[in-house]
Amino acid sequence: MSRTKKASESGFSLVEVLIALSIFSVIAAGFLSSALQARRMTQSNIYESTALIIATSYLEQVRDMEFGLLMECIKDPENNLLETEIDQGAADWLTANSTDWTVKSVVIDRDEYNMPKLKMKFKIRIALTDLNVTDSLDAIQTAVDFTWQSPDTHKWYEKSLRTVKANVI
Repeated sequence: MSRTKKASESGFSLVEVLIALSIFSVIAAGFLSSALQARRMTQSNIYESTALIIATSYLEQVRDMEFGLLMECIKDPENNLLETEIDQGAADWLTANSTDWTVKSVVIDRDEYNMPKLKMKFKIRIALTDLNVTDSLDAIQTAVDFTWQSPDTHKWYEKSLRTVKANVI
């Protein structure tokens, strides 16, 4: 006995529905994976940009200091404190030409009550080098080494910035 399908019995079989659902699941998983990867990359870029902005701010402040003060820091290792300002105009002292890192805690995000919600660990080290170019031209290289820890992955990243300040005699 063979059965013929009536118009009211037409539709998808269970196997067809399962195949369609599995194809949809694979495609949805791919989109979800891409969205999560894009979010991780965006977060990572926020942390790197924040660290770079802070390090650049320190570099610019040191570059704006008087040439004689920077030269004193190079020649006298006991007199190697540099006064900078980062947090709302408060004095922030950095040690030049030290092998030790200056450790900071940087607020990345705040909650609705203006309390720190997300912080990033940040370390900085400043090195001043007398380039001793010629008798009529002195120059100092400022190197800012900095490292930061991603709050998400707890992995440390490191970069460096350099500039040269000249003093024509």
